[in-house]
Amino acid sequence: MLIANISNREALEALQMSEKLLASVARAGAIQALKYARKYAPVRTGALRKGIIVMPGIEKSKYVGKAVAEVVMDRNMNDVFQRPNRRGHHFYYPASQEYGFKSRVKGGGTKHVPGKHFMHIASRLEQPDMEKMTVELVEDVLGSL
Repeated sequence: MLIANISNREALEALQMSEKLLASVARAGAIQALKYARKYAPVRTGALRKGIIVMPGIEKSKYVGKAVAEVVMDRNMNDVFQRPNRRGHHFYYPASQEYGFKSRVKGGGTKHVPGKHFMHIASRLEQPDMEKMTVELVEDVLGSL
């Protein structure tokens, strides 16, 4: 996450006016994070990789000049990702692959199957490039003042 404290009123207004540019940079970073997430996602049937998408549009915020693009699981594929167990509880497959899950052990008991952390890895790999693109955009906008 990149946070800037700007005290110059003209600079702040210039950045707020270039909200569409900030949104395009956020979207470009999300697309790159999507590529990393799909690359590191586990593959059995390929549905998990196919189900990772960039959320359409930019997150709505009460703060002018804030642009957030999200990489999420496709809601249209919930019939593939959500499965009930014998007791009727629903489990979400992408979450179990990201964070891990408990599994029964032969002879009784449980063990923890560790997660693959593919979404976390994607966010950490994309963070330096995203910060660099954002800083370049801010410098371009402020340089034109």
